[in-house]
Amino acid sequence: ESRHREDEGRRFVVSFRLSDDTLEVYEPPQRNAGILGGKFMERTRVPLPGGPGPSDPAGPAYYSAHVLHVGARLRLAGRAFRLLDADEYVFDYFERRVDELRVQLTPTPAASERLNLGADDVAGFAARRRTSAAIGGRQLTAAMAGPSSSSASTAAAASAAAELATPALERSNRDSVVRKLRVAAAGPSAAGAAAEVLGRLRAADSSGSGVLERGAVVREAAGLWSGLLDEHEAITLCRVFEPRPRKVDYERLVATILTR
Repeated sequence: ESRHREDEGRRFVVSFRLSDDTLEVYEPPQRNAGILGGKFMERTRVPLPGGPGPSDPAGPAYYSAHVLHVGARLRLAGRAFRLLDADEYVFDYFERRVDELRVQLTPTPAASERLNLGADDVAGFAARRRTSAAIGGRQLTAAMAGPSSSSASTAAAASAAAELATPALERSNRDSVVRKLRVAAAGPSAAGAAAEVLGRLRAADSSGSGVLERGAVVREAAGLWSGLLDEHEAITLCRVFEPRPRKVDYERLVATILTR
């Protein structure tokens, strides 16, 4: 993002290393635009704007994978960037991580006994973890703590809930994204909006295959999730209905959204 006209159309590749939370920015060459490209920012850890500084007792906060989602705005090397897309490894990583954390937060009868939870507690576990995660897990810790609970298990669950609530993982939770749209599908105008969107998607599908590029579906079907899903969440939704990478079975997507 830039106020300078000469920067319009410039695209960059942001590389993030999970092992040490370092970022690198590279600009691919664009010969027709006269852009030679090259390394824009050397690999380094980048302080999180507005986060704790070096004088904070806990130390400074840096960009982590958990805030790097499609649509995120970054401040790197004194310039503003907006993330437009990611490769499939990134989406796979976030979605796998969501699945791993959800397994940790699904109590079994044995776990319920260890955490001193009754049947009603188990039934309401998901709702409580969502509320608690929003405030860093403090309420979750309090709700789960009991005379027979394990402090290690409590801390691990609180940590998992807090991680699930981070921007990138929250947007990569496939079940949560589908549920959002199914709630919207219960509205009186949902069927009409879906029919309109389906008509546009079929018009864009010149081959009649029932499959379109992900970018086209995100663009043409925006009316289905406007105000409900952001860019990353829309991609998460599309990936559920991809028979192969970046190819969306849009007929099944629309039908599933309308299934209550």
